[in-house]
Amino acid sequence: MTYTLKNRFFISLLAPTLVSMALLSTAYAAEITVATRNVDGDTISSNSALLEGIVDATSYSADVWFEYGANGSLDKSTQKQKAGLNFGAVSFSNPVYNLEPNTAYSFRAAAQNTNTNSSPIYGETLNFTTNSNQIINSNSNSNSSAAPEVKTNPAYSMDGNSAILDAYIKSNGSNTVAWFEYGTTDGLGNKTEERYVSVAEYQTDFQHKATDLMPNTFYYFRAAARNNYGATYGNNYVFRTENLSNGMTFAQPTASTTSAILVRETSALLNGNIIPNNAETSVWFEWSENPEMTIGLNRNASQSAGSGDNEVYAAYSLPNLTLNKTYYFRVVAQNSYGTTKGNVNKFTTVKTATPIQIPISPAPANYVQPQSSGKSLILEAEFDNNNPSAGTKTIYAISYTNKTNLILKDAILKITLPNEIDYMASSFVNVGQDGNVLTFKLGDIASKKSGIVSIKIKITDLARAQNLKFNAEISYSNNGIIGKETLMNELQISEYSLTASVLETLGSLFSNLFVDFILGLLIGVGAYHYYVISKKGKADTEDPLK
Repeated sequence: MTYTLKNRFFISLLAPTLVSMALLSTAYAAEITVATRNVDGDTISSNSALLEGIVDATSYSADVWFEYGANGSLDKSTQKQKAGLNFGAVSFSNPVYNLEPNTAYSFRAAAQNTNTNSSPIYGETLNFTTNSNQIINSNSNSNSSAAPEVKTNPAYSMDGNSAILDAYIKSNGSNTVAWFEYGTTDGLGNKTEERYVSVAEYQTDFQHKATDLMPNTFYYFRAAARNNYGATYGNNYVFRTENLSNGMTFAQPTASTTSAILVRETSALLNGNIIPNNAETSVWFEWSENPEMTIGLNRNASQSAGSGDNEVYAAYSLPNLTLNKTYYFRVVAQNSYGTTKGNVNKFTTVKTATPIQIPISPAPANYVQPQSSGKSLILEAEFDNNNPSAGTKTIYAISYTNKTNLILKDAILKITLPNEIDYMASSFVNVGQDGNVLTFKLGDIASKKSGIVSIKIKITDLARAQNLKFNAEISYSNNGIIGKETLMNELQISEYSLTASVLETLGSLFSNLFVDFILGLLIGVGAYHYYVISKKGKADTEDPLK
């Protein structure tokens, strides 16, 4: 169930509601950008290569993939991947296999909005050429100049966080560099530093200690070497790191989906809690119009939840929804011990009122308000529970929307929490905290752009007030003029904590006349006892034989 504030405040330099977070379908294509990156020569072999690209889908959910082919064609495609929202430009990659040796290939990155029928967006078409097929039999005794020979050996000295990778390298009479590639899948993904190996020796032992590994995890690895005659890749080996206990419990993560808040016509804020259980954990949200979430399933890009054993707050601002439609969602967490899907919650998008428009203030003396509509900043806030008990946790979220045709520069959001509130976590990456004041550097807010900052808080056990006041202010620069808007919300506490109730009960008891009489009697008895003991002690001093 979603709770709304008793009083909703719209502060603004602006007007039309948070609904305008919704993106116009005609602008979808322009809002997603994709770029193709040159292939790193170290990832090219005679029959494979690693393709890389960059996608910026800040306000949209996007599918990304690569198209490639030999001799100028683009007749093949890699499997589509999901690129998430609200994270700016992100890199993506995909290995391609079964290529022909010594062959020129063309490729390009591609992206498409997953929520519309818009056409794909393509990056620049680039080219690479596979290496010659120079893989040499490692048992060969030939000393003639050729590509190096490589034999991967089993790893050894494994513990919970490291292992020694081992190989034999033969340079075949040419300057040779060697390295290891490793990862948690057969796609590998990590590469050690390249090191020179001896030209003179027939066969060189080559090792590397891989560190920062995850405990109780399978790793794939292989050795590789390159000289002027080509690159050679050894066979793959697999090893498993040890399970580190040290009093710690390693397990698949715990995941719990909580309520969606700031549910509007075309957007909502999804929330969840994760416990990584001491293993590096990734977290994401899934949503669908299907209650069983078996068809039409969408997800955002995964983010790190760390590797601790404390609860981690996860949030995701979901746009591009349809009015009056019910959506189902859950939080999902994954580490090397398994994947956990949180409980399924739901929400229904609703029609929201149009907020009051307030002109930008203060305005420059020569500033002329444009005649088109929506010339203000909308600021809204909402709790996921507007009537919590002391000692409980809740979410407080603030949305901001720039409806002007201007860029609001260097925007800073400050939230002042009541003294009875403890700050726990935020959806925002970098949070400044000075006492009970939280600072969020939002940067420039582009024209017609929106954002959400949510925080997880705990009401302390000694919360005595029935209404706790939260104050937020957002400041910005506009044509050299500093603007500031404020927002105040009240959170009603349903009951005192047990501690506060006990203190209050004791206070009322001690104001009772009967208790006052009992206290007086006790004081009298104490005084009499002290007087008798004092007299007795004095008599004993005067007559030590007594």
